[in-house]
Amino acid sequence: MIVCEVGLNHLGNEKYSSMYLKSLSNTNCDAITYQIRESKFYKREEYKNYELSFEHYDKLKKSTNKKFGIALSNSDLVTECENVNVDFYKVLSWDLTNYNFIDKLLNNTEKPIYVSTGTSSVEDLDSFFNRYNNNDRINFIHTQLTAKPEDANLRAIPFLKNKYPYGVGFGNHSENLNIILASVPFEPQDIWFYVKGADYDWRYHPDEFWGVPLSDVDSLIQNITIVESSLGSETKTSINEKGY
Repeated sequence: MIVCEVGLNHLGNEKYSSMYLKSLSNTNCDAITYQIRESKFYKREEYKNYELSFEHYDKLKKSTNKKFGIALSNSDLVTECENVNVDFYKVLSWDLTNYNFIDKLLNNTEKPIYVSTGTSSVEDLDSFFNRYNNNDRINFIHTQLTAKPEDANLRAIPFLKNKYPYGVGFGNHSENLNIILASVPFEPQDIWFYVKGADYDWRYHPDEFWGVPLSDVDSLIQNITIVESSLGSETKTSINEKGY
């Protein structure tokens, strides 16, 4: 599954937000996510106008044939998200140890849950697994919350796949977008990347430096597909089309 994350890059403007949804609905991505943060986040001066209404999310969900997910940080809004009938939830990395929140998602919804591991240690992940075992609704997303390409640690993808019984995807936070293509040989279950529109109201997007421009989304997805097709099998085969 290729997931395009609008996150908070809608800048709190419903018209701009709808533009994202319309544009992404015409790409070859599989899913689109928006991010809803905790109440105190929207009290910060720089984000005080970033909160979208659930009426708007409902319109977005109904206007696309793509899967529609919410990266949710506010456990009080699970019912509202269910009323929108979101297709899946993303748990942000700092909530991986917020078991009350994850219990609520598991108990009050029937949707897949994708848990970001960005700020987690192996000990955190072991504790998580000891609590939830092999629940088939849970998936991990390997990501590192740093823009430096050398910190991407892509070898953690097979490590997580071998250690835990969950699907493991890759979420990009690197400013070098080639890291997305570099993740493909590690065979993540899903690839998540942020997207951004053109300049809007002379403001940076919150996920500006690792956001893929909307105009480049299909080209990136095509390149992901090409890299996937190049991996082949683990057996050496002979292909000679040169006639010698």
